Amino acid sequence: MQRAFATGENENDIMSRYRNQLPQLADRLFLTDGGLETTLVFH
Repeated sequence: MQRAFATGENENDIMSRYRNQLPQLADRLFLTDGGLETTLVFH
């Protein structure tokens, strides 16, 4: 089920608009926090 927005766009239109602007795809350092919760869930 897709959500409708007041602009008449659906969720896929909005997500695809910003797909190429993700900060982790830029040519610079992108630092994330893989904290204790992540370690406990995935290990």
